[in-house]
Amino acid sequence: SCPPAFEGPFLEEERDLLNTIAKTIEVYFNKKSNQDNLLKSESLFRSVFEFSAIGMAVVSLKGDWLMVNEAISNFLGYTKEELRKKTFQALTYPEDLAKDLHYADKAKNGEIDSYSVEKRYIHKNGTLVWGNLNVSIVKDLQGKPLYFVSQIENITERIESQKKFYDLVEKSTVGVYIYQHDHFVYSNPEIQSELGYTEAEVEALTLEDFVYEEDLPIARSNIRARLAGKTGMLRYEIRIKKKDRSLLWVEIFGSMTIFHGEPAIIGTIVNISQKKAAFESLKSSEANLKSIFNNAPALIMLLDRFGNVIMVNNMLIEHYKILANHELKIGDTFIETASENRRTYLKGILKDLATTKQPFHYEYKYENSETYFSAVWSPVVSEHYRDWETDRKSTRLNSSHLKLSRMPSSA
Repeated sequence: SCPPAFEGPFLEEERDLLNTIAKTIEVYFNKKSNQDNLLKSESLFRSVFEFSAIGMAVVSLKGDWLMVNEAISNFLGYTKEELRKKTFQALTYPEDLAKDLHYADKAKNGEIDSYSVEKRYIHKNGTLVWGNLNVSIVKDLQGKPLYFVSQIENITERIESQKKFYDLVEKSTVGVYIYQHDHFVYSNPEIQSELGYTEAEVEALTLEDFVYEEDLPIARSNIRARLAGKTGMLRYEIRIKKKDRSLLWVEIFGSMTIFHGEPAIIGTIVNISQKKAAFESLKSSEANLKSIFNNAPALIMLLDRFGNVIMVNNMLIEHYKILANHELKIGDTFIETASENRRTYLKGILKDLATTKQPFHYEYKYENSETYFSAVWSPVVSEHYRDWETDRKSTRLNSSHLKLSRMPSSA
């Protein structure tokens, strides 16, 4: 008789056999699919491993190089065959080995799964090269460590560039700073020495602690402008407060940069207190000399080498209005203000001064005056002027000084 309809056309024993065959076929095809996927994965891994721009290696738990790619070979200067005969310990700079071994031991002991360090390697030619090492540990199904997989990025150029910058900035005789989030996040030793603070104390300073009260508005305005990108490099002068609360005049240079991924200001601080003091002294001295010049009881004028008026004192201006009927001003060509019959004579004087570099004296009376004047032309020269036509150093007439003094009237 036929088996029940719901069990199909096969007997129970036949169904069991068919199920066993089906499972066997399923296992076979799954295994074949897994093998294909494994082959594809292995091919992809080898391609990534071999042609990666970053050095990649498989390293034994003892430190032997089991597999290395071309990038590591180029980085260290050894062939792959040569590297497989060495250990990473032998090629690590001795001062950096302890740190690397410390993390490797922690990975083997199951305390960490990966680690990253910057370290130096010894190149085949004996030089040192810097690498950014990233290591992961591979374990079996029972969690037993098998080997390390390492990636090594060549960072020699970056490290050397940073070292040059560090040496330049740290040893600079000019203060260098980075300002971010209303605080100094970096200051070089020159700033700390100039202000009398430690590095930590500088970083704790607010703008109000650092900048003299009257100069805070200009400092804040320039900081906002730079951080907003409204201006590039800025230069300005302000007063800052030292730790002992004394004031320094400084010249600030600064421009926007990116520090730790955020906008910041990088710049220099130069102490200009002595320059400021000298400038103020010069201004005071100039004011005094100008006062003496203007109020001297003589008619005095300074001309450039072309005869143009550079300076003229008050007494000469007042008298020249009367004597020559001309209001003498700075920039006037003095010879052109004289009467025509005297211009050739005055031009001759200027020419002689340029040649002889010696004072010239004469006496003169204006037509509409009974007063005689003693005129003294004195050359003002600079030393070591280079004459480009003859390529020799000499003195040059830069200006002429005319002094007129009254003489007693004569018949």
